[in-house]
Amino acid sequence: MVQWYPKLGVYEPAGTRFAKEGQWNCHQYHPATEYFGEFGVYDVKLNVPKDHVVGASGFLVDKKEEEGRTIHHYLAEDVIDFAWTSHPGFVEVTDQWRDTKISLLIRPEHQCNQHRFLEAAKHTLDFFADYLAPYPYPTLTIVSPPFYGLNSGAMEYPTLITAPTLCNLPAGIKTTETLVIHELTHQYFMQMLATNEQEEPWLDEGFTAYFEAKILDKYYPEGTVSWPYMNMRVGSEELRRGRFLNADNIKVNPLSDFGWHFKHGSYAQIVYGKAAVGLRTLEGLVGEELMKKIMQRYFEEWKFKHPSRQAFIDETLAVVSEVAGDSKRAEIASFLDQLIYGTEACDYSVHDIINKEITAAVGFFENTEDCINETIQESSLYESQAIVFRNGEFIVPQEVKIIFTNGEEKWEQWDGQARSMEWTYTGPHKIVSVEIDPARKIPLDTNFINNSLTLEPEQTGISRYFTAVLTWLQATMVSMATLV
Repeated sequence: MVQWYPKLGVYEPAGTRFAKEGQWNCHQYHPATEYFGEFGVYDVKLNVPKDHVVGASGFLVDKKEEEGRTIHHYLAEDVIDFAWTSHPGFVEVTDQWRDTKISLLIRPEHQCNQHRFLEAAKHTLDFFADYLAPYPYPTLTIVSPPFYGLNSGAMEYPTLITAPTLCNLPAGIKTTETLVIHELTHQYFMQMLATNEQEEPWLDEGFTAYFEAKILDKYYPEGTVSWPYMNMRVGSEELRRGRFLNADNIKVNPLSDFGWHFKHGSYAQIVYGKAAVGLRTLEGLVGEELMKKIMQRYFEEWKFKHPSRQAFIDETLAVVSEVAGDSKRAEIASFLDQLIYGTEACDYSVHDIINKEITAAVGFFENTEDCINETIQESSLYESQAIVFRNGEFIVPQEVKIIFTNGEEKWEQWDGQARSMEWTYTGPHKIVSVEIDPARKIPLDTNFINNSLTLEPEQTGISRYFTAVLTWLQATMVSMATLV
């Protein structure tokens, strides 16, 4: 049971978020954008049938039986909402993480996956204890609804999350783990950092999707979706990028829009996808260590408050300026402005590789009968060019890796502003390949295929997958033959 009482508004003093003067923030309920709640203490008694298993936000103070029913007394402190569930068919599975009791409420037919819930929850708690701060509440309740109630799954509430599962999910499909990690991350980005998800939904869902990908790829390196037989894996970071680029039009709305303004199927793709990919790109631009400092500063300054996008921008630029200097600060300020307020696409490509042999000068002679054009045979020289384009409007600094025939590498730094850029080299070796952003620091780039160009394309990747498919077909046919 959630959203089951008149919702308390949030009072915003002048200068808070967008408030020019003191105001109450009391939007109507918008299904996609969920909520904005104030911190408080909930003292709740639940009177339910005796055979029901109960779970709720906060911790159980006591319970007692009265006239064939049970009264459960719960207390939840420093939370923005209260949720509860009551069902006679639940089995309660308990575990412990440090000083936090984990309760999994699950149907018997789904207990086959109980280890997947508990393992994912502990991984998430471990990650944030190191990255931001330890989970501060004494309880965590995970509710896995019955099959007929799957639509109540995949939601977050203070100290209580819901995550559906099915026992026929293959081990290579980490749906259960993904949902647990995502919803549990909301205890930080929604609960402790209580942003306004109605007006700035990306500060909630986008940050959560970003950390979801980091946690999944750290603890499940085999892939969020994997098929070991074909040696195929898709990581969570790739899935977040795919979600963004799967939008019919990635330019429909900027991240800064109010949640109910997103239209034509753009909400999830931009609020979850673009925000997560954008934060990952920010990490690529500043480095993982500095990104961690930014997140720690932001969390420490704004925990149990209501930060806005400007709060995140200010904290980010302050940390970047302190650690990397004012020039880097200006670069990141430009990036954040484009990411949050703009709708333009990022796309850089390698246009061409040109290698010209330098010939000896012919000159002018009185007797031209014996005049010949001689190339420098013993030590030929080449003028080699690498040409790259900026196809999109989103400007991001780029690294360009250039490889020569002798294996020599040159790394060029480009501010990414010009529509085209070239580098010219003179020497005995030709350019054989050029690659933009070889470390994939800029996942906002909409097309990785045009990021590189090689004079002699490698076929090993294509051959490997073609061979794998043929091997699979052969094994299938042999197996079917035994049935005849």
